[in-house]
Amino acid sequence: MNKITAGTVYLVGAGPGDTGLITIRAQELIKNCDVLVYDALANPAFLGETKTDCKKIFVGKMLGKHSASQSDINDILIQQALLGKTVVRLKGGDPFVFGRGGEEAQALEENGIPYQIVPGVTSAIAALESAGIPVTQRKVARSFTVITGHTQENLCESGTESAEDRFSQYAKIDGTLVFLMGVSHLKEITLGLLKGGMNPNTPVSIVEQGTTVHERRTNGTLSTITKIAERERVSNPAVICVGKVAQFNFTSQKLPLNGTRVGITGTSSFTKKLSKPLKDLGARVYCAPFLKVVCDSQADPLLPPISEISWIIFTSTNGVHDFFRLLKKRGTDFRSLSNLKFCVVGSGTANTLKEYGFAADYVPERYTVLDMAKGFSARLKNEKSPRGKICALRAKEGSEDLAEILKKEGIQFSDIPIYSIQKDSAQIDSLLEQIDALDYITFASSSGASAFFERFYELKEIKEIEKNRLHAECKFVCIGEKTAETVGKWCTKLSLSNKILTASNYNADGIIKSISGDKK
Repeated sequence: MNKITAGTVYLVGAGPGDTGLITIRAQELIKNCDVLVYDALANPAFLGETKTDCKKIFVGKMLGKHSASQSDINDILIQQALLGKTVVRLKGGDPFVFGRGGEEAQALEENGIPYQIVPGVTSAIAALESAGIPVTQRKVARSFTVITGHTQENLCESGTESAEDRFSQYAKIDGTLVFLMGVSHLKEITLGLLKGGMNPNTPVSIVEQGTTVHERRTNGTLSTITKIAERERVSNPAVICVGKVAQFNFTSQKLPLNGTRVGITGTSSFTKKLSKPLKDLGARVYCAPFLKVVCDSQADPLLPPISEISWIIFTSTNGVHDFFRLLKKRGTDFRSLSNLKFCVVGSGTANTLKEYGFAADYVPERYTVLDMAKGFSARLKNEKSPRGKICALRAKEGSEDLAEILKKEGIQFSDIPIYSIQKDSAQIDSLLEQIDALDYITFASSSGASAFFERFYELKEIKEIEKNRLHAECKFVCIGEKTAETVGKWCTKLSLSNKILTASNYNADGIIKSISGDKK
């Protein structure tokens, strides 16, 4: 029997929470790993980026809820690597900034397991910056010190100094003090610094869940912050900033969506597409890619030879990508497509088609399958009979409007399910954990809206989620009247009074305009 070569373990920093603050190297590893071992501080959206057969192991640790000891985590990494797997250990922030990455590296070293360290953006800096606080500032703070705030014992790990001695040293540092995960010991921290001689009027800020839609900043002074934090129910994960820089708030108020919190649903490609322009306008975004596009292996034998086809109909960008993926798999020379005509549902699909070097021959004025079917039927009537077959390459769960109208008009076509849409309940659950902070939730399809509300209804019925977590001020933004109609039916069923906005343009730009217009 051949001996299995140990796989490589990558200790990867996931960044502070915002999906845009993870490194390109980390993304590449997540997409290609065999096993993903992740903790509670890593954004759940990254889970949707893995391979279909990737094994995902949660080892998160939260205060009072230790699901896995550090020893257990080390064993998991070693065992999976010894099976020859490529393992990504995804850790919030940076692996070596109080992430215990060093202990994991030592364990791997001792067991002869190859490993690499992939740095991440640490919340010690990023969370404060996101809330407008610079850790250093000319003539104000020339240095910063990062300290673990988990327990008082950790504040004095050397064993030769008392906590009082250590705090006395911290109090004399002429710079910024940054305490990570120290909210539960805030009283000890502030009292220790005061006893060490620090000015009671020293500014203090606490940033909870920095860079995420739940980010909140609480301000005070060394003498007042404990009571303020208790009153405001401040909790971990949080970063405590002590020093003169805590008086600053470098947050631009000129961006039109500054402070607006948006939950984006749909496929991974769509959530990414919508996320960037919203962030550019100042919005805080939570991406929930709970719809996954899965190529249909049966599509290839169903698709006729290109020479026999006259028109191809695309109802989404996913169909375009999968069509050309299929052609590449066949080894098709793209020059053989020169006589093909393309009917697409909207500008987004037309632009995707253009990326492959082909222009759309028909795009409806209104970007709906219904309008596309009616307009396409009218166009065919005004033209000579097509010389070949008409093929619709779309989702297995596609709208019935297309088939009904073409059939009614006497147009023969092959309806080929080139892909299917699968829902990821875990991603929906992660979104539901954020809904109390959201001002808007976007839906790009009826299937996406139904998937979200079905899960919402299911969890509400088994008492695992409170209906009122979705506050009445949160608005639903929909692409298309059909999607809005689906959301409306669910709102009635769930007795929700939330306002529904329908984008005038049935694409990502339409959603952005709807939100921007609503904020004015």
